[in-house]
Amino acid sequence: MAKVKNYNLKLFLLFFIFLAAVGIFIYFHFYAQYFFVDNRQREQQTQLAQLHATVARKVFQNREINSKKVLVKFNDGLSIRLRGGKLLSIAGEDTVNLQKTLKDFEVSQIERVFREPEAELENWKMQAEENSNTKMGDLNLWFRLWVPKEKAGELVSELKQLSQVEMTFVEALTTPTPTPN
Repeated sequence: MAKVKNYNLKLFLLFFIFLAAVGIFIYFHFYAQYFFVDNRQREQQTQLAQLHATVARKVFQNREINSKKVLVKFNDGLSIRLRGGKLLSIAGEDTVNLQKTLKDFEVSQIERVFREPEAELENWKMQAEENSNTKMGDLNLWFRLWVPKEKAGELVSELKQLSQVEMTFVEALTTPTPTPN
């Protein structure tokens, strides 16, 4: 009888130790997740800041900036793309008013702000959204419009009235950075 009690006690202790070990493992596993979340968030914020720096660099890399250029960013979710020198919707959204506005203001040239292929920009967006758990803007929706200098301000005003346009502005005048002799 003593051996049975001793055996039951040992079995109970082993089971208790096993449960304790599992409990400790689970506790530290979840604790570590919450403990290191700040590091993950910091890393994601750093990646996001790097993406924003890349965006700013791409927008302002051209030194030949003048007020004949208007930047326009269309609403996320639209599929407006530059095809054959014209802004068209590849998903069939209505662009009649946009085309009329561009014609009325004698837009002579349209170019994408970001020169990378559309698929690459889409991949960047998806990676940034995955890493940050934040919805990112579509860089494929940024365009530079060339207009007569005197019409740039009016074009911005008209574009702001269109429902497809998220933001638009006259590209700032800049001068080359002086280099030391």
